Amino acid sequence: MNDKSQNKLRLYMKKKVEKNTIVLLFVLLKTVGAIAQGGPTPPNVYEPPSEDMEMYDPNVVPVDGGIGLVLTAGIAFYSRKKIKEQREKNKTA
Repeated sequence: MNDKSQNKLRLYMKKKVEKNTIVLLFVLLKTVGAIAQGGPTPPNVYEPPSEDMEMYDPNVVPVDGGIGLVLTAGIAFYSRKKIKEQREKNKTA
């Protein structure tokens, strides 16, 4: 390999490492919020619930975080697909 192709390869690998590092940091920061959530507090079984107090329902599932992660992943994959298509288009042009 000559110096020009080695420099090209180094630059390519540097960009890949930077991109992967950014993605890894994003995923780690996104999961910290999911881990930090506590569970619901159980009701006090010795006192009857008051009228304004919400009843504890074990069948209630928080959907917010899951939908957010799915949307984020979908946007990431769609963006990656569009970027790949654009690069292929630019190579042929």
